[in-house]
Amino acid sequence: MSTNLVQLMNFNSKIHCGIKVLVDIAVYDNGSGVFQKDIAERYEMSVKFLDHIIAALKTAGLIQKQRGYKYGYKLTIEPSSITMYDVYRAFEPELGIYPCVVSTTPCPRIGICATHCFLEEFNHDVRNLLEAKTIGDLKNLQIDLKTKASLGKN
Repeated sequence: MSTNLVQLMNFNSKIHCGIKVLVDIAVYDNGSGVFQKDIAERYEMSVKFLDHIIAALKTAGLIQKQRGYKYGYKLTIEPSSITMYDVYRAFEPELGIYPCVVSTTPCPRIGICATHCFLEEFNHDVRNLLEAKTIGDLKNLQIDLKTKASLGKN
């Protein structure tokens, strides 16, 4: 089975930062969007790196630039409708734990390999987890954490 035809699961820094960007926009959007430079400052990331993240999120249809001067990025749909799987798919073509689970060529060991059965179930469980969590969940958690942090300072 050729592994170069299959994109294996890779939860890389772009996906991680994509989640951060979407949560940031969900938390800080006051109606006119969130500026890219503000996101970069809050998360201490370069604007150049953030350009790639923003481009992928725009291409996936998860964010859009508000028109006009002094307008930033907005989510295109409610935070509770954007799953972690949506974010993953903005950067990777498909979730695949191991080649035999997602290959376009069926694994010759299907039905006789316990490892294949396990990996197929594992792939399914990971996808379900990513589909169950939303940007809205993380937005609410971020707000709670900010509140607790500000109370701890007093």
